[in-house]
Amino acid sequence: MSEIVENSKTSTERVKIKDLPRNVWAVGLTSFFMDISSEMVLNIVPLFLANVLGVQTSIIGLIDGIAEAIASTLKLFSGWLSDKIGG
Repeated sequence: MSEIVENSKTSTERVKIKDLPRNVWAVGLTSFFMDISSEMVLNIVPLFLANVLGVQTSIIGLIDGIAEAIASTLKLFSGWLSDKIGG
């Protein structure tokens, strides 16, 4: 059993995080901060609409529901299209 474990480690060497190129770090950090900012905006927009603009909560729910329905429909369509063209 130990033979199997030892042999599996010899084919590739593990890459250390500190050895990644600068461009990989830049793209990773950019993606991280973009994800954080978009999640923050998605949570703050309903509060802004309700408290500053005075939009009713039912309208905010309708807007969010329509946005989620469109996103789900586009995900289904893009998945089908990706399978069809071989992506």
